[in-house]
Amino acid sequence: MSHNEQTTPLNQPHAALLFEYVKSSSCSTSSIATEHYAIGYVIHGNCRVHSACRSFDLPEQCLYVLERGKHIIESKPDCNGVFEHIVMHLDKLDQQAESAVDVEDSRLESVVMSAVAENLTLEELAERCFVSVSTFKRRFRKRFSIPPHQWLVIRKLELAYRILLATDVAVTEVARLCGFTNSSHFIAAFKRRYNTTPASLRRANRVDK
Repeated sequence: MSHNEQTTPLNQPHAALLFEYVKSSSCSTSSIATEHYAIGYVIHGNCRVHSACRSFDLPEQCLYVLERGKHIIESKPDCNGVFEHIVMHLDKLDQQAESAVDVEDSRLESVVMSAVAENLTLEELAERCFVSVSTFKRRFRKRFSIPPHQWLVIRKLELAYRILLATDVAVTEVARLCGFTNSSHFIAAFKRRYNTTPASLRRANRVDK
């Protein structure tokens, strides 16, 4: 690649998502503004993210969630001189007006988004919201109209779709990253949603460089 840094949106027709790909051959600093939420994945190298309230370090092959706002990313290439990073910006989690989202709804959004990257259990999700499991499930269904497990599977499959297109990470590793402990289960769920297997999707969209 001739440029030190490249940012490329991938415009695939499967969802209303903005997807950014960054590759750099030197230490650099960049900014990302998230209107709602974003999920990032460090492919090669490592980085430090500075958000409004905190800073955190990310090793390679790590998933993480960015909440609303502006973020500064300090990137460092790996031993081969490569830093690669993808960020998937998500639309609003539903069509509810932002002004109508109360404090409890905001906390619920933040917790369930973190579950996409952290693979939290239902009990852990409820604990982070400071409510019982039954209360959490009731609030979740009221907010998103579907059960938590179904919503999370959809989000994880969307993330897997993007990682498959942007990287050469093995299908079994993509399954693990996206919270599927069984790769066969991941492949079956992926095929039900997208009518193709992960490997077939990648082959069909492969562009020789």
